[in-house]
Amino acid sequence: VTLKADVFTLKADVVTIKSDIVTLKADVAVIKTDVAAIKADIVTLKADVFTLKADVVTIKADIVTIKTDVVTLKADVATIKTDIASLASTVGTMAAAVDRMVTEIVKLDDRQRKQNEEIAEIKGRLGELSARIPTIWTIATLIFAIFGSSFVLIRWASGH
Repeated sequence: VTLKADVFTLKADVVTIKSDIVTLKADVAVIKTDVAAIKADIVTLKADVFTLKADVVTIKADIVTIKTDVVTLKADVATIKTDIASLASTVGTMAAAVDRMVTEIVKLDDRQRKQNEEIAEIKGRLGELSARIPTIWTIATLIFAIFGSSFVLIRWASGH
């Protein structure tokens, strides 16, 4: 009976092993599919790594260019600072010149104001003078009257 029981147990174990083998075969099939997908992913990753490697080379070249540009920009900034200092000096000189010009303009303005006052005074005097001086018609009338009077006096004084 023990032998029978052992055989029965062995048969049950064989069935279990066969079942496990079927499960393992299914798992192996899934693993093979997964391995194929993983291999495809590895190929894609390899391509991505090569692309990244090329990008890193490009980035390194860009960094070198940027560093060169920064050095150039620093030199340009130094030049600009020097130019600004020079311009500030020139502006200071120009400001002093403008101040002198403003002072001169104020003096000229004062002189012009005085000249305008003098011109107004001269115009006033000329106006008074022109009121005192007879017009050409007044002078012509006076001359005509003198000639007429002279003519009358000469005519009447001579007796004719």
